[in-house]
Amino acid sequence: MKSDGALSFAGKTDAARLSVFSNSALVFTKLFVGIFTGSVSIISEAAHSAVDLLASLIAYYAVSTADKKPDRNHAYGHGKIESISGAVEAVLIMVAALWIVYEASHKLSVQELPKDLEYGIAIMAVSIIVNFFVSRKLFAAAKETQSHALEADALHLQADIWTSAGVLCGLIAIKLTGFYWLDPAIALCVAVIIFKAGYNMT
Repeated sequence: MKSDGALSFAGKTDAARLSVFSNSALVFTKLFVGIFTGSVSIISEAAHSAVDLLASLIAYYAVSTADKKPDRNHAYGHGKIESISGAVEAVLIMVAALWIVYEASHKLSVQELPKDLEYGIAIMAVSIIVNFFVSRKLFAAAKETQSHALEADALHLQADIWTSAGVLCGLIAIKLTGFYWLDPAIALCVAVIIFKAGYNMT
């Protein structure tokens, strides 16, 4: 029979692995749809999910390493790596936000209306649903195992839900009004939200 510690470790790694898989699928799908439609707001969401994916990979490494026993170079164990990973994730979030600002500013001068926005609307809706359930799973695992890395990962996905909802509303508005400038404007709003989330995490 497995000990409670072994069960906790399994729960942490399973939750982290789920986050990696879901973020991988969302990154590639959003990026494909964003390029296909020419929507910078969807591409900004792909960038946001890419940061989430990198954060998930860091979290997965952190929870896989944090529970290792003390050794010659780590006399007090490896638990601090979870706190360090949270700080790295925060910096990555802020870098992604600055990149989105650059892309959205360029898009404002192009004056090009995205096409086939129904695909973007669909992927944003799917993203909201997926991240809602995955973030709940991560929060539960983080609370049970006292994992800072999983909590940080869950916060990333929670922020992604709100930005995806904003992009979803914006895409619907663009579809109805034909205002091209709404697309980069929404992307800039996403960038501000992402940057604020990263700043608060630090």
